[in-house]
Amino acid sequence: MNGRGIEDVDRFVYLEATVSKEGGGTEDIHNRVAKARRVFLKLKKIWSSNSISRQTKVRLYKTLVKPVLMYGCETWKINKSDENKIDVFQSRCLRRIFKIRWQERITNKEVLKMAEMENLSEGVRKRRWKLIGHIMRKELNSDCRTALTWTPEGRRKWGRPKTTWRKTAEREREKAGWK
Repeated sequence: MNGRGIEDVDRFVYLEATVSKEGGGTEDIHNRVAKARRVFLKLKKIWSSNSISRQTKVRLYKTLVKPVLMYGCETWKINKSDENKIDVFQSRCLRRIFKIRWQERITNKEVLKMAEMENLSEGVRKRRWKLIGHIMRKELNSDCRTALTWTPEGRRKWGRPKTTWRKTAEREREKAGWK
């Protein structure tokens, strides 16, 4: 580029999102969870306060912690372990906000109902489909639409095929029964 060679790297950070050679999201999800955990821990005094209502704490969680975790989630290729990782993080945060101890045996579904929230993995799925809808409304010759249908030439390596963002979206589409 401009007469200079471009360095080949395995991963880099762009707009606070980790981009790796493998593509997708596992490494970025790990970084996002770590960043959201740091934000959550910085607000420790708020979560332990008795003078702030639960409703206010949940609103603070939704506006201060959740966006840090969900930034760029539309582009994640996500598998079951990644879904589990972000759902576990959310459950731990909400249990801490509600001061629920493990001995109380309250299910995660009940905790989500108390917070009037859904699993974060479901939120990722909804955001991905909003992005797909946005792309599908673009002109036929736009780069975004071309990227959705593009397939690489050549043969793939031996072994199990890697999960791609497109395969993730197709799997979700089939599960929902859409055409």
